Amino acid sequence: MATDTHRGKDPASTVDTSAPTFVPDSANTPDPAKVKKVLRDLSGKGDKRRPNREDVLPYLLIRDAPGDRGARPAWTPTPCWESPDILLIDAAYAGDFDPAQCVGNPTSGNTYRAFVRVFNLGRFPAVGTQVTLYWVDPGFFGPNSADYQPQLIGGKFVELADRTRPESVQVVEIAPAWHIPYELTGHECLMAIVSCLADPWRGVFDSNNDRHVGQRNLTIAAGHMPMTSLLNILGQRIPRGGALQVLHGGEAVVPMLRAVDGRHRDAESVVAPIMEQIAHGVTIGDSVHLLTAVQRGSEVVVAPTDAMADAVPTIDPLSVPRYLQAADRQLLRNVAMTGSGNLAHEVLATSMQRMLDIGNLEAGSIAAALGGGADASHLLRFVASDAEGRFIGGYSLVVSR
Repeated sequence: MATDTHRGKDPASTVDTSAPTFVPDSANTPDPAKVKKVLRDLSGKGDKRRPNREDVLPYLLIRDAPGDRGARPAWTPTPCWESPDILLIDAAYAGDFDPAQCVGNPTSGNTYRAFVRVFNLGRFPAVGTQVTLYWVDPGFFGPNSADYQPQLIGGKFVELADRTRPESVQVVEIAPAWHIPYELTGHECLMAIVSCLADPWRGVFDSNNDRHVGQRNLTIAAGHMPMTSLLNILGQRIPRGGALQVLHGGEAVVPMLRAVDGRHRDAESVVAPIMEQIAHGVTIGDSVHLLTAVQRGSEVVVAPTDAMADAVPTIDPLSVPRYLQAADRQLLRNVAMTGSGNLAHEVLATSMQRMLDIGNLEAGSIAAALGGGADASHLLRFVASDAEGRFIGGYSLVVSR
């Protein structure tokens, strides 16, 4: 069982040790035998470990990824924005929850039944548990991101049994259903909260540091679906003075797609890319670092990682943001594209199209240019950080032919 990083504080002291409340009897002589017995009984008790919260109280969880047991912070290495427990089914389906009916990519104008899978990993039942769901504009946000305002979709109260019983895990249907207005994009982020009196949410939308919060910031696209508008939205959301790095998620695409998209319930329906055959970027561990975008004043500068590696052979891909922030104009002209003014955000999409050497930014074209096998699905993770390099949030895009 993972140690809970949100363990409760010790209760306040009930005895003022600075001013004794009793006067010792000077005529009393302690019995040495009794003193020895008390010391013997107390010996070692102070060394005993305080019980974990989950052993005596509810321990609520919405997972960040398959296999998550509540350890926080999640990133790195686990993305906190790809929760497998926030699920959508087209409202035209009126039956019981069926994973095969789950929709991976919602569209504006449609209505969806929303479900949240919640866990109680504690030994005490979670009575009066509230599950709520919100939508947020697509982009990157953390607990201090004032520009993003979550909008309530709905919620429900449930009772979760202790972890020894099957009812400790439930798929909760949110009421009402989520109708996506036409003026939205369909790329909106979903945020789910689980909370009860004995294990409350602390009131901050922070999926990276709070197991009570689940986040789904994800678009799944295939074939001729255009990605330019989404990339322009993400380009607009690059933090002021900060950076946006694009990483290839590799084999993680398989469990992620199987969890949220009913079309990919069978293992054979999702093909992970052969990472040695990815045609762009620089390998770092199990991933490939593809490109970096930074905001410099009123400009957005974007550089492919392999171009940076050619210009600075010893560079660590994760340190590219610092190089781009400090680089002179000559280096930027050699390795990067720069956008300025009202159209600065469009340089992210333009740079990706140039890096991949493709005529359009359709999902199938991006997947084909990345390589890794003809049937491969590619998980691209857009990770935003602030001017000090601190993680803010992420957005994931899955593309396939």
